[in-house]
Amino acid sequence: MKSRTNLQSMRRANKSPISFEKLRVSTDILRALAHPTRLKMLEFIDKSKSANVNNILEALNMEQSLTSQHLRLLRIAGVVRATRAGKFIYYEVDYEKLEETIRAVGEFASFVDVDFDDDELCVTDED
Repeated sequence: MKSRTNLQSMRRANKSPISFEKLRVSTDILRALAHPTRLKMLEFIDKSKSANVNNILEALNMEQSLTSQHLRLLRIAGVVRATRAGKFIYYEVDYEKLEETIRAVGEFASFVDVDFDDDELCVTDED
């Protein structure tokens, strides 16, 4: 039986409650990753292990200002770490942050069942 309920009051037997702070941070990260250009940038940084703005804009054929804007959003979301080396800033993927996001979203997904028929979030009541 499905019942609409306040997500903060959800708990399942033998499971800890959802960490809404972790989920909020995860949604910020997912929002940052939701853009195809940022995903391409992240893939390039991942393959390169470390890259600066010039490496990225040349590899992806982007403008400098657009590359910097996208990197800024990835940095704010915590998906990449920035390290200064002389006059350049190098970016690396923060794998720990991505793993935390996957765990938080997985925990949330184990608590809810989305009913796509009426476009509302429903919680499966297993009691």
